[in-house]
Amino acid sequence: MFIRFTALFCITVFSIFACYAESEEKPCTRTINDVKIDPTQPETIYSTVYDVTINKYVIYKSLDAGANWHSISLSPVYRNLLIDPKDSRKIYLSINDSHNYGGNKSTDSGITWNDVPTGPNIINPRNTAIMYSIGGGGIRKSTNGGVSWADFKGDWKSCSAVALASQNPQILYTYCEGGSSPGIFKSTNAGTDWKMVLPMPDISTLAIDPNNAEVVYAGTYHKGVYRSIDGGKQWMTVKNGLPEFGSAHPDLLRIEKEAYGIEISTVPANKSIISLVIDPIHSNILYAGTDSGVFKSVDGGINWHGMNKGLPNRTVDTLAINPKDPNIIYVGTPFNGIFKSIVVSRLIQSRSSPQLPRLPPRPQFKVDACDAQFMNMRSASV
Repeated sequence: MFIRFTALFCITVFSIFACYAESEEKPCTRTINDVKIDPTQPETIYSTVYDVTINKYVIYKSLDAGANWHSISLSPVYRNLLIDPKDSRKIYLSINDSHNYGGNKSTDSGITWNDVPTGPNIINPRNTAIMYSIGGGGIRKSTNGGVSWADFKGDWKSCSAVALASQNPQILYTYCEGGSSPGIFKSTNAGTDWKMVLPMPDISTLAIDPNNAEVVYAGTYHKGVYRSIDGGKQWMTVKNGLPEFGSAHPDLLRIEKEAYGIEISTVPANKSIISLVIDPIHSNILYAGTDSGVFKSVDGGINWHGMNKGLPNRTVDTLAINPKDPNIIYVGTPFNGIFKSIVVSRLIQSRSSPQLPRLPPRPQFKVDACDAQFMNMRSASV
């Protein structure tokens, strides 16, 4: 008998780090800049939160998968987080924007911090003494855990995105500008040599398939997602189902003006791909954080669908995926805090069968209804 099963995805989302407006005159002034999950203990989560009222970044930590949070540090500039993949007691903060390097390092899970010359953006998972940093000077490398750094020579002045192939750490991609042409550069020898593989501006983020180093994705500010399946030799746009039209969220305009004194009212915000994360087990599944919400693809980016039911703010600044249970996704937003999504896959039989496949155990907080709404949980106040 021919039997076919169809997978349905039920998405339950909780607000686990709430930020609520006191009144119309006092709107929420905190924006989530980064979320990182401890690779060895996924219940431990860190987040950098910019608070306009104090003009600083506050580093928060949760030990119970986001149910409760406490602040562990303040920083005037450092907003990017990175956790050592082998020793999660080591945490790095960096700025690494188009003008600056610099950072902080903790070796005791965020209890104490020390200044470092450069905060890394990516660490070699096989040899964590090797790390890379991007910023106003381009891309640089350390082979001694960040004690000293060496700049790479290349046709660029600044770099703003970098990705390393976990399957083959000799392979890196970076997006740089300021040279003869902006675009994506590739190295196959851990950064010693670089070659332009996609001459194109406005790349926002890069991601490499964790199970196939030949597959790489590039998110853009205005053109959706580009994908290569041959190590960067050829690229194609994969944006079916991604947003195309709209304008920036009004709170985004206000926060940016108050924080940085700039007007961005003309930016077509929801054409931007801000973050890309790939399921570490089933790497044909990936998620895109955009200015129009979260979108999911189950076919390597060819087709996308939104997973935003009940999400109060569609602007998504950062995404994080649980490394041990990739059905759990964390979403950082500018104005409403961090949301936790649990994607529940169920197999529906299309014809009768004497035996059904055994389903995995139910994850925590599972809601069986496939039309589950986003739910606000105010139990965590910060």
